[in-house]
Amino acid sequence: MMCNCDGLFKDFKSGDLESLRLEGLPKNRGVYAIRIRGRGKPVNDVILSMEDFCRKTEWVPFSEYVLDRTTRLKNIGECPLVYIGAAPTSLRSRYSDLCGRRHTGFYPILALLMNGWRLDYEYFETEKPKQFEKSLKDRYEKIHKSLPALVKK
Repeated sequence: MMCNCDGLFKDFKSGDLESLRLEGLPKNRGVYAIRIRGRGKPVNDVILSMEDFCRKTEWVPFSEYVLDRTTRLKNIGECPLVYIGAAPTSLRSRYSDLCGRRHTGFYPILALLMNGWRLDYEYFETEKPKQFEKSLKDRYEKIHKSLPALVKK
């Protein structure tokens, strides 16, 4: 999938999210992005599947947390990029965070993967990840007039 913002990520390394191994990622700081490699079920069906999952738990605070994040999937449009983030400690540790609740994108990403979507983890090593992330988001927003689907201000 091509997009006008692709040039912003031309120097990033990439691997498919599903099969990346922690030991294959750098321990250095950097910036990362989540990109759609292949679309699965329609977004509305993905959200409904998470609503059903949450309803089965009957755990209200958990459901509120998960659904607040999962409804961000409605923002997915034509651009394949869905998230931009900083890894101020290490790209490896931030990928590990992405695999659990310590990352705001965990549940929406899990919902996509469970519904046939395929995603890439793209990353760029930098000593100033927060500044680079801000610059990248600013440039992305100039192109698209909004931030990526899973990024909330």
